[in-house]
Amino acid sequence: MQNLNIELLPNLSFKPKDRSVKKRLENLLNQCETFMGCTAYWTLKLDFFLQKELALAIMKTGSFFCADIQSPTKIDNIDEYVKFGAKEIYLHKFRQSPEEYTNNTSLLHSKILLFKLDNENAEIWLGSHNMTKQAIQGKNLEASIAVQCKISDKFYKDIESYLINVRDKFCFQFDSNHIEIYKKLQMREAWKELNGFSLENTIALFGKDMETLENEVILQLLSLVQVDYSKFKIIGSFIYLYAYDVDTKKTFLYKCQIEQAGKLDNDIDKLKLDFTENRRFAYVGMKDISRLEHPMKVDENILSICDYFVNIRILECLNDFNVYKKN
Repeated sequence: MQNLNIELLPNLSFKPKDRSVKKRLENLLNQCETFMGCTAYWTLKLDFFLQKELALAIMKTGSFFCADIQSPTKIDNIDEYVKFGAKEIYLHKFRQSPEEYTNNTSLLHSKILLFKLDNENAEIWLGSHNMTKQAIQGKNLEASIAVQCKISDKFYKDIESYLINVRDKFCFQFDSNHIEIYKKLQMREAWKELNGFSLENTIALFGKDMETLENEVILQLLSLVQVDYSKFKIIGSFIYLYAYDVDTKKTFLYKCQIEQAGKLDNDIDKLKLDFTENRRFAYVGMKDISRLEHPMKVDENILSICDYFVNIRILECLNDFNVYKKN
């Protein structure tokens, strides 16, 4: 039977310094024989811990850490750790290339720290703390559970297995040679490079034959949620399509115009009549990158769960535009 000692961190206080877990974290990083962890965001610089306890812990045998690539993760700060010698740092790979998007979860959101203290004892943190100054120093209101356990406990083995699976199945090892690619694969960084175009008037799609979209003329976007659909419903307004070709690894930026938009009728017989023409379409929610299908009739099952549609006319391809480059 497992004998777990469970503690809530930190003590709730009006003073950020009283909510800080920095000192306790420093001690654990120093004491542990092995350190494993994952978190959504990493913004800590190498000297956040004065003795570089975090970097040194990751350098211990069997240790590693995984973080999501998406902003506000600071790629340059992680690079400091890697160049110092903490090589076992991994990024959640759903942004490694756009075609991998549908094979992974949208965000590595788990916050788990595992400290193997010796051959018998361990401490595991589960909660809301990211690897950020605001979280660790108590500027945010955070809550994590610290569990003291034995490494023979099933709980320890389950957490260890989970972290290894996150690393092996969902992440790729950080490579200092690719930091510019990582930055461009961060969603917010990519949008900043769209020559001033805002997220509100841009949609991102991936698929095949993206270089010849001008030949398609009309593309159809299906199942837009209402809050996003409202941004695209003005007939005649311009939007920009950021397209990634999964075969050539090239990116294209198209200027488009809203041709038609509306709420779909749930009468499937009527939908059959309205959507009989073969055309390229994407089933989208405007939050994520979606796949642009090849010309075909839209499946009835898809139509039956759609709420809105937008037809966009491709006007022109804007030349000399590239966000993603593969070495």
